[in-house]
Amino acid sequence: MTIAKLINRPCTITRGIISDDDFGLDAAPSPGATVTTVCEIQQRQRTEDGDSGEVSRTEWVGFFLPDETLHTADKVTVDSLVYEVVGDPWMARHPLAQTDSHMEASLRRTAGSADV
Repeated sequence: MTIAKLINRPCTITRGIISDDDFGLDAAPSPGATVTTVCEIQQRQRTEDGDSGEVSRTEWVGFFLPDETLHTADKVTVDSLVYEVVGDPWMARHPLAQTDSHMEASLRRTAGSADV
């Protein structure tokens, strides 16, 4: 079975557009175009700090097809839940075939009790 058959969960990528503010500093990303594609996400870690009330943070790894484009300002929506891309995604290489196998990205979701 190829990895492309395992990456089959419908998702939407919302492109983040980062523009410089008046002082030449990066402003907050504003949403750009959306792309419908497929991915697979798996949870890596979950935390709920005692001092933060009912706010939880989950860390995920997202797997995408090798021809997908993803950047740190993008958001990924899976089953109506929004995850932010954290850091730069990386291309995983298949050493025997000497080709790009898939792209991996760190994802984060923060939610409060009202998000249930």
